[in-house]
Amino acid sequence: MLLFPCVRLFIERAQAQRFDYHPSNAELPVIGELCRHLDGLPLAIELAASRLPIMSVSEIYHGLEDRFQLLSNRQSVRVSRHQKIKTTLEWTYQLLNPREQKLFCSLGIFTDIFSVNAVTDFLQIPEENSWQMVDDLQRLVSLSLIQVITQAPVTRFRLLETLRQFACDKLRLQGVYPRLAAQFADYCHRRAEQAQLDWYRLPTKQWRARYDSILNDLRSVLQHTLTEGANPAKGLDILQAMTPFWIEYSLYHECQRHIYPLLSEARLQGVLTLHQRMDLSAAAGKASTWAKGPTPETRSTWQTALSLAEQLDDNEIRLQAYYGLWLYYLRTGKLDLSLHHAQSMCTLAQAINDTNALATGLRILGVSWHFLGQHALGRDYLQQSLERFAIDGSDHVFRFGLDQETAGEAFLSRVLWVQGEYKTAKQIAWRAVKKAARLQHICSLCCALAEGACMTAALDRNPRWVRKAALWLIELAEKHDLYFWKTYGELFLHWAEQFSQPNIKQTMLFRSLRGMGLDWQYSPLLSEMDSRLSQQTLHENWCTPELMRLSVIHLPICAQRQQLELALNKAYQQQAYGWALRIVCSLATLLIEIGERVVAKQLITEVLSHIDDSQHSTDIRNARELCARLGG
Repeated sequence: MLLFPCVRLFIERAQAQRFDYHPSNAELPVIGELCRHLDGLPLAIELAASRLPIMSVSEIYHGLEDRFQLLSNRQSVRVSRHQKIKTTLEWTYQLLNPREQKLFCSLGIFTDIFSVNAVTDFLQIPEENSWQMVDDLQRLVSLSLIQVITQAPVTRFRLLETLRQFACDKLRLQGVYPRLAAQFADYCHRRAEQAQLDWYRLPTKQWRARYDSILNDLRSVLQHTLTEGANPAKGLDILQAMTPFWIEYSLYHECQRHIYPLLSEARLQGVLTLHQRMDLSAAAGKASTWAKGPTPETRSTWQTALSLAEQLDDNEIRLQAYYGLWLYYLRTGKLDLSLHHAQSMCTLAQAINDTNALATGLRILGVSWHFLGQHALGRDYLQQSLERFAIDGSDHVFRFGLDQETAGEAFLSRVLWVQGEYKTAKQIAWRAVKKAARLQHICSLCCALAEGACMTAALDRNPRWVRKAALWLIELAEKHDLYFWKTYGELFLHWAEQFSQPNIKQTMLFRSLRGMGLDWQYSPLLSEMDSRLSQQTLHENWCTPELMRLSVIHLPICAQRQQLELALNKAYQQQAYGWALRIVCSLATLLIEIGERVVAKQLITEVLSHIDDSQHSTDIRNARELCARLGG
């Protein structure tokens, strides 16, 4: 009999109630028959075993058998598995006194895990009755009606979904569910507002430990109050306080689903206060930035947030909007406007002495200068930002949507590659990935993978590492509905495939990128994949020298040399020695064909003097192979 898992489960749960319990040979067949009657259902078996301290195995068996027989006689059909669980639950419920029954049913309102303090706060239990409530919880645990999930640092409990539904059904039958649901919405509102305040002062790890458990409760209350219309005003108050949860857990798609209908429905325009509209617009802008990309909708929500922040003199939303508009214009190729918003963020942060925002402002200022082709200046600002983060050790790392230190390292790795420091670039890119993975923040990890690991591997002509990082990026983005990062990851993945198989067409990818509004010069990989792009008019950009190199494919030989020389001059002007080495390899190949071998070797030697001695760089290997052909 002990070979059957359900029998062993009954004994294990019985011993949890009575540590000295060991079934006799006579009891084992009864336990087997009891488990058979319960269809081996673990929940029903656990509930039955919980009675052992006050009933014998035989009494438990016959008590359940009587109830099943009564059900069968009433319905004239075989008792279903669902009905057996419900009957077992009802029997256990009847063992509780009225006070315990009331507590058990009230706990059904919780969607997720809860603590003693959460129950006290929700039910507004007076301090003098708190120990009685703890005793009642202990009684519910002993009957397996609730489970202990964790005991460190705080003991937390939960109800299995079957038990939760049973409890809620009882509340509905008693006619008290609406009142308790409203009381729970008030409790969740208080918790959400406190979470929002704590988000600005607690370290991330401590904040998550304190508020992880309430996320699903907040979702449930939003569904009830806002989506189902039970109390829209309360739902709006809660939604307004939920921005930290969207950011901490990268739930931007979910954020959009709640907020955009509110901002667009005419009937709600008069309901929203200016503060609510400002906060919701900022949250929607942040969500759209990462979930959709640089769409017109993204820009308009950030513009609305900024306009209202200026009207209401709200510096925090001003900073958030400057950041959001900086990123929108960066991705759409309007680099002067992007730079303007980065400078505005730095100016405001300095004026209000906000050190975290200033470090972030210096970071995005560095990225702007990098994208404008001023790589040395961009590197200086990025390093200033990273130094500030290292000194200040800001605990509020996701304030602007992702970890700014990780993002700073990711973009610094690109700058280093462009400046010819290939080895250091790769090290910093993957250091950023590892840090973001430790933070367990999806958007930060997506940024580190895309802007750092994928980009530096692609620049280094390493499709195997591009594929590895891109697959990871796409998997994360798909799981969390982050469409921008997913599409960006697909760009890298398709580039890696086309690198090995040049005839692959990427029509759907290009359509997706155009649809989200991404500037075709944001990444040189686009022009590699479709040479027609490089024929378009260029604006000054971080990869302008490379785009000039790629454009020669459609030119006659005499014009190719002139264009490559212009591209090389542009690379030197930008101090972009990574681009210079690639350009000079193309130019040297052309010069060798027309017999100017000495000039070709001089050009390669000059550029190599600015490049680190990385043995794994494809461009360095190509340059050395050319030198070998030239006899040096």
